[in-house]
Amino acid sequence: MKTNTITLSTNKSNNFIINQAINIILLLLIFSIPLSTSLTTILFSIFMLLWITEGNYPTKINCIWQYPACFATILLLIGLTIGSLYSCASWPEIINFLKKMVKLIYLPFLIFYFKNPNQRKLAINSLIISGITTSAAGLILDSYQPFKNSIDTSLTVTITIFLLLHKIDIKNKLYVNFSILLLSLFNVFYLFYISIGRTAQLICLLLIPLFFIQKIRDFNLNNNKYLIIIPTSLIILLLLFCGFFSKPLHHHWKEVIIKYQEYQANPINYSSNSISYRLTFFKNTLALIKQKPWLGWGTGSFIPVYKQFAEKNNTLLTTNPHNEYLLWGTQLGIVGISLLLWWFYILFKTSFIVQQNYEKYILQGTILTIFVGCFSNSWIMDFMPGYLFIILIAVSLGALPDVRTKTII
Repeated sequence: MKTNTITLSTNKSNNFIINQAINIILLLLIFSIPLSTSLTTILFSIFMLLWITEGNYPTKINCIWQYPACFATILLLIGLTIGSLYSCASWPEIINFLKKMVKLIYLPFLIFYFKNPNQRKLAINSLIISGITTSAAGLILDSYQPFKNSIDTSLTVTITIFLLLHKIDIKNKLYVNFSILLLSLFNVFYLFYISIGRTAQLICLLLIPLFFIQKIRDFNLNNNKYLIIIPTSLIILLLLFCGFFSKPLHHHWKEVIIKYQEYQANPINYSSNSISYRLTFFKNTLALIKQKPWLGWGTGSFIPVYKQFAEKNNTLLTTNPHNEYLLWGTQLGIVGISLLLWWFYILFKTSFIVQQNYEKYILQGTILTIFVGCFSNSWIMDFMPGYLFIILIAVSLGALPDVRTKTII
């Protein structure tokens, strides 16, 4: 009996150590996502190894099946698996695409470790520090891509601004709110005066009104009606700062309009630029979807079928349509696009039962960011955005109460 007690005590001690190690790894992982692809991959591998070593599988699995967002994510992967059975792509091509989408499977594994409010707080702070590091490095180097490409960098900064804004609270001391505001403006300056990420700039201009709406609701719930002037003033300041006075912003979007008009006038012998390339990819990908509209060409099929189409029609080659909806439409057809939109819907609906407002608002902002960004980028397939979204979703869902799938779906 005594031996059993000692063994049980040792197991608990080992599990505690492993659990603490996982918590530390997750913070390092979150910090690394906007900065280093190789470090992120290594840390995720260590996380999964520790997850397996820790055991306690019944509790973890039960946690997974409590959440509708996990169930919806698993269905996405099941859809891709079924799509691989009828795909016209080779098995290496199918496996290569599934490897890019494997990040989805991490969501169910991660939520369990963000049930602790302190761990969620540390995770968000870790991401904010990483975002500020990105902006600082960009300003020092006068670069729009200090660690990652310009699209990933601008996305990181936009998310950082949104996370910082929601740290402003009437309960904070004045100097704390003032410091957060300065950091927000620092990142806003980088995004709109140094960065060239048009999609992230647009999303930031959508996230700021969303923040305002969320704060109005927050203040009303707490009966602080007269304190609405604080977020109102902040919104006006930020919108004026980044919208009306940013010449680079005006230049970037004026350039989009001009290049779009040029392409429309001559869609065959168009000038080479990112706008005309994207429009060509969209047009060609839609042509592929029309050929197999319902179930698509199968998982991993985009590269081979697009290559065949491009060679046949003497058009521009690509391995990425730069649109997540078209990517799913090519491979899984209308069913695939519907599955993806259903995932967004489940996440959005789930956000309303998140117990903590901060995590609730982060989840809603993340959903808006993914939904809009996927029209001009394959952000779920792409490495940095995909992992960033999965982490933000996992952190947010960690604040959910114990619920059953049937209550949401």
